[in-house]
Amino acid sequence: PAPPPSSAEEVSPEEDRNPDRGRGSVEEAESASQFNRTLVRRETAMEELARDSANIGPGCRAAVLFHEAAFDTAMLMLEPASANNGRSPELSEQNSSALEMLYFVSEAEDQKVEFKLGKRRPQKLSVGSEVVIPAGETYSLKNVSRTQRAVLVTVVPQ
Repeated sequence: PAPPPSSAEEVSPEEDRNPDRGRGSVEEAESASQFNRTLVRRETAMEELARDSANIGPGCRAAVLFHEAAFDTAMLMLEPASANNGRSPELSEQNSSALEMLYFVSEAEDQKVEFKLGKRRPQKLSVGSEVVIPAGETYSLKNVSRTQRAVLVTVVPQ
């Protein structure tokens, strides 16, 4: 097999999705690519979010980008209310880790992602916003836009 590209070489979208191309079955390669890759382009992440397996609730989708010993990263998409029968999609959960979680807003209508930590007042987020979820805290993320999806990247400690 050919050596991997150097950091200066461009990697094709096909290689992003499947660095083990030519070794074993497509299923093995897709599984391996999720856990052995070093680069995920937006196009690849969005394709993974479009899969049926990415559906985590009404109007909410998630895809693991990297699975590492100390952390996972994932992309989260919250559809606009217009794509969810007029209801704002919401993710609510508890950070069950002993460490903080991070969320970064990468796509959203300005001030239309609502972040609520515990019983505190909700805060409005825009592209470029970052939030920290303390260990053990409950939180929610809601896309209150009627027309534009919200996309966030999260870092989850193991």
